[in-house]
Amino acid sequence: MSRLVFLITGGSGGIGASLARILAERGDSAILFGRREEPLRLLASELGESALAVPGDSTSLEDLQRAVQAGIDRFGRLDGLAHCVGSIFLKPLHLTSLEEFNEAIRLNLTSAFLASKAILAYLRAVGS
Repeated sequence: MSRLVFLITGGSGGIGASLARILAERGDSAILFGRREEPLRLLASELGESALAVPGDSTSLEDLQRAVQAGIDRFGRLDGLAHCVGSIFLKPLHLTSLEEFNEAIRLNLTSAFLASKAILAYLRAVGS
């Protein structure tokens, strides 16, 4: 059984995947969550029993709650969150549309709020 279990949002991205590999090397486990199903499944396959791929949208509370429950069902616990979702617009302010700004807020801030909200009830219930 693993020592610790983390939900990693953006689990197939560069930072998320690197973190999952480090956790696996330490004997810990990861719930790999993200939009790109195939890369998630490939990474989970690479890491073996220490990883679970759960595709979903980090701006959907329901998808995040589903990932939390899948991880608890698989590993019996959840110890923390590594939120590795984010985007940056490399444009000057005067060239950035309101839609682009709102999308950056949704991806960078709203997703962090929702991921935290998705695990909070479980962590509080178990006293973490």
